[in-house]
Amino acid sequence: MVPKDMSFEDAYHKYRLGNFFRESRETDKDIELLFNKVSHKPKRTLKKEQDPGKFLIPCSIHSHHLPNAVCDIGSAVSIMAIDTAELLGLKMEPSKDSFTFVDSSRVNSAGMIKNVKVEIGECIIPVDFHAMDIKSGKTSPLLFGRAFMATVGAVCDLKRNKMCLTNVDETVFYDPMEKKKSEELISCIEMFEDPGPTADSNHEPAIPESASVDIGNAASVDFQSSESINNRPSASDDSQSSESIDMKTSASVDTL
Repeated sequence: MVPKDMSFEDAYHKYRLGNFFRESRETDKDIELLFNKVSHKPKRTLKKEQDPGKFLIPCSIHSHHLPNAVCDIGSAVSIMAIDTAELLGLKMEPSKDSFTFVDSSRVNSAGMIKNVKVEIGECIIPVDFHAMDIKSGKTSPLLFGRAFMATVGAVCDLKRNKMCLTNVDETVFYDPMEKKKSEELISCIEMFEDPGPTADSNHEPAIPESASVDIGNAASVDFQSSESINNRPSASDDSQSSESIDMKTSASVDTL
């Protein structure tokens, strides 16, 4: 077998390629072209796909059903709107953290809410939330960050546009939200470390207008067979969840 990194000249003389083709009509030039074609495997061009969007997860906190919680792998923390925290009767601890959005705007945390018991299916997941003052007077859904996704074992199958929380239920798959709505959300929340007081430290940070978003669609949930997500058949019996998700929210903290 001729090594892939060997030049044609070396291979021609060492392996006597001329003798191999002596019964054919190929010239030395034809042999060289064939050699180069075989030794350099062509690269494959993959089909370009569209952004699948962001995934909605229905959950409950203190018996309140929240159908539009968003999972965002681009978010460093989990976020809850202040009005949602007040509705749920949650107490906030003081926090000096602030957050930087993808549009370079910065928002201070209104407080920290630790170990909130979030119910998804038959599981209770403790989550730490940062409360944020969103420009809205109505109940806002939640945003789950990377720590939450690691806790629930979130696996995103972007080829099929499905997400599964493997530590919660390997047979349940969530669909992405409507693409148009998904594009309206802010993405990538990162913690901002305050270097210290500045001349503008007394100024209130601007709250991005796009943080207030009307999300009318509820999470779509598919139930698959009990087989593992990593070994499930391509043709599955998906059935729509019978759970009624009628609650609409007109403002989102979905800073995706």
